[in-house]
Amino acid sequence: MKILVFLILLGFGILFIAKTDGVVGMTGRIGWAERHLGGAGTYTFYKLLGLACLIIGFMLITGIFDRMFGGALGFLFGGIRQSP
Repeated sequence: MKILVFLILLGFGILFIAKTDGVVGMTGRIGWAERHLGGAGTYTFYKLLGLACLIIGFMLITGIFDRMFGGALGFLFGGIRQSP
């Protein structure tokens, strides 16, 4: 299951970073991002979102995510098991 989630996050991360023009063309501009992140705020937002997808994906596949957030978020997901 972790591998599938990793591959999905990897795909979205690469898509958001490499093909930002296409994503903005499909979804349109984000008013909040344009106001708070500057003139090209939508493009910056999608690039940051892609970077976050990549970082979270690599954290999931290496087990770092479970160790960092397992205790804090375990009650929401029925207890995330940490490997010894």
